[in-house]
Amino acid sequence: MGQSVNDGVSSEEDKYVLPNEAQSGHRKRKRTKQSKNTVRSPRSSTGAVVASVTASCHQMQTRAHKMHGEQPLHNDTCLVPLTRITLSVLDPIIPKEFQTFSESEHEPMLPGFSLAQTICSYGYFQLSPNVWVPAADNEHEDQGLFCRPLVATSCITEESATKVFFMVLQQPKNCSMVCIHVFSHQPVTELHRSEARRAARRILRLDQSFAGWWDRHPEAAARGFGRTFRSPTVFEDMVKTITNCNIKFQGTIRMNRLLCEEFGPSKRAFPQPCDLHHLSVDELRVKAKVGYRAERIIRLAKSFVQGELTEDWFDNESVPTEEMYARVLKLYGFGSFAASNVMQLLGRHNTLVEPFDSETVRLMKELGVARSSQNEYFAAARHRYQAYSPYQFLAYWFELWKNYEERAGMVSTRWTVEKFNIFL
Repeated sequence: MGQSVNDGVSSEEDKYVLPNEAQSGHRKRKRTKQSKNTVRSPRSSTGAVVASVTASCHQMQTRAHKMHGEQPLHNDTCLVPLTRITLSVLDPIIPKEFQTFSESEHEPMLPGFSLAQTICSYGYFQLSPNVWVPAADNEHEDQGLFCRPLVATSCITEESATKVFFMVLQQPKNCSMVCIHVFSHQPVTELHRSEARRAARRILRLDQSFAGWWDRHPEAAARGFGRTFRSPTVFEDMVKTITNCNIKFQGTIRMNRLLCEEFGPSKRAFPQPCDLHHLSVDELRVKAKVGYRAERIIRLAKSFVQGELTEDWFDNESVPTEEMYARVLKLYGFGSFAASNVMQLLGRHNTLVEPFDSETVRLMKELGVARSSQNEYFAAARHRYQAYSPYQFLAYWFELWKNYEERAGMVSTRWTVEKFNIFL
């Protein structure tokens, strides 16, 4: 990709259990004596417990959607039973010790929602610790699975190693909802559930409305493109943005993998501010291969630990875009590209948000635009997407993303890690 690719609550009657039907190669699940909603999983020789619960945030989601003039879909026929996770697919991804306990719940979706189009819409979905498992060639793209480790704590100052668990997102066939599966080496608590729900909502942008964007761009609407992928936290998105500047994307992939392996909780999850703020610049630079970016990452982590920066402030939609952009631009090491990239990850897509780089120049040239300087190409891009205000970034990114798919020879929802690396 060249330099910088991205340079009402359900009632008790609604409770469901994972289906008992055994697929080829797996034993049928048996019920335990503890609860009618508890089943024994074939994942663990110790008898892993799989309990299914309903989503507690249905009312909040419904209120948010009504505010935007959108109505969430809810198909009760999907609740009993839900599509079972293909265990053989997850076995290589989720370590055995994290397969001891798991729970599943659902979030109601909006019309036209596509899990695959939402996940596979921005290059960060291929950065550690994210894992996308594409659907089989003979299956609909939304049968793919998204998996990643999370930390069951805000972890600004707390120890995080023992708080790691895995979240899997799945969209049942022909259903307007997303299933959130939690896998843990400890009994699942409300802390796990609430963090998984929060992470899923942020990653999938479930609290944002894209009706205006789709009104302006029928092609994107037909595809369900707009809820571009982002990380569970602002901090992770900022660190990924730092690693995405002035380097080819293969380097960004390597740095994020090493950040997780060297400094992440349990050497699996993405490092939290409390995992990085105390490091020396040399240690981070050498072990994560981040070069000059080490000081920027450490300073950013310290700002979160010390309370100078907070997740809530950046996710507050009432803060004016101009004020937020100015605050990001003041962060150590954040230039116009990095600040603009952070802004679009925060859901700000208007004129101030212009993460233009060498990829912008390449795209304009391939679209037949002829200019003599980089600034002139940037001006041409600015003019090209102005008609989509206030969604200029989405219009630009949709065209660039399709360009990447053409170069790869397949739609992004079918990309594997190997395929993704080939055309970078």
